[in-house]
Amino acid sequence: MTRTARHAFPDRTPPHYAALRHYFIGCHDASGEYLARDMKIEVTTGSYGEAAREALQRAAGPANEW
Repeated sequence: MTRTARHAFPDRTPPHYAALRHYFIGCHDASGEYLARDMKIEVTTGSYGEAAREALQRAAGPANEW
C-alpha cells in the first residue's frame, strides 16, 4: 500500500488489505479499480468475448462448478 493511502486512511484500512496494491485500468468506454498483490497482462489474438470468457473461468472456475 502506498504511503499516500496509509496517510489518507490510517485507521480505516483493514489489516488484510495491507499487502495489496491499488490498480486502476481506464479505457475509452469503461474502467475498473482493483486491489491485488500483483498484476499480469496477457495479449490475446482472440475476440473480446473469448478473452472475457477465459478471464471469468480463471476467476470463478468452470461454469459447471458454480
